[in-house]
Amino acid sequence: MKIKVAALSILLFGMTFLFNGCITPYEPITTFEEVHQQQEKKIEQHVQHSIRQSSDSAGIYESLAFGELYVYKPQIFYTLDSLYTIKDSLIRTNQQREIIISNLELYIEENQIAARQQMDEIRYEKEHVYCVRGDQYHTIRSEIFYLDHMDSVLSVYRKFNFSIPRSSFNQYKNYLFEMHFTTPRELYISTAERDFIRLFKIKEMELYGTDEHEPFLRHTLQLMNLASTINTIDYVALTKSIASTLITQKSPETEIKEIGALIVSENQAKQVIGYEIPVTWKDSKTAQGTITSILEFDPYLRLLNLTETKNL
Repeated sequence: MKIKVAALSILLFGMTFLFNGCITPYEPITTFEEVHQQQEKKIEQHVQHSIRQSSDSAGIYESLAFGELYVYKPQIFYTLDSLYTIKDSLIRTNQQREIIISNLELYIEENQIAARQQMDEIRYEKEHVYCVRGDQYHTIRSEIFYLDHMDSVLSVYRKFNFSIPRSSFNQYKNYLFEMHFTTPRELYISTAERDFIRLFKIKEMELYGTDEHEPFLRHTLQLMNLASTINTIDYVALTKSIASTLITQKSPETEIKEIGALIVSENQAKQVIGYEIPVTWKDSKTAQGTITSILEFDPYLRLLNLTETKNL
């Protein structure tokens, strides 16, 4: 059975007594934070060793983040948790006599013995996101680590693996940790910026394990770079800037005459399904009238289609 670390307080409280018996006031007790730090250190050491042993992973390791801790434990530990909960409740309600009458301490001791015998069946699960830094490109990886009760790594499952240009690495950290990115100033992230990042993260999760994952992440970081350049994540401003760039790339003599209004397409549930923007331009070299280009984007501002009409 899988539980989050937040549900472990009773378990770990019980395990403190399980291993230490009666603890004197001067005996050091390992805290939850120290347990997490020990596990994360073991994972980092495992990754660094793997990188050194791998011929295709040359680069410098940089730890980025760890996910939530999950615990898989035998049923006996849930029974022990329940007994500790009952004891705690009786103590808080000043019913110590009930603890004696019910032989609760005896039941706890019996289950402690049984739990001690099944300690080696406990498993921990923790996700680790890290970077292998290269000269031109950095590789970002997310792996799920499974550890035993001694914090030894039993197995590793790779969740995703992609590369990004070195120049996009700082922007990726803004994305990963949801930090302010539209200006170089050190400010708190705005609600609009956070909503933007979370929208793209939801889509990213859908693409785990597919060929689209890496291109989508690179596109996202390019958008964030653009937003940083123009100091806004306003979709009208972003689409106008993207459209202008795409059209001017057509010819060194391109002259944009007009960028029309952004059209938003929605489905029946009022969810955005795409954007469309017209651009009127001319090639000064040919001087044969203007051209109107219609650029169509998906909800994440990826170009889907571009159609052109000549205006004589």
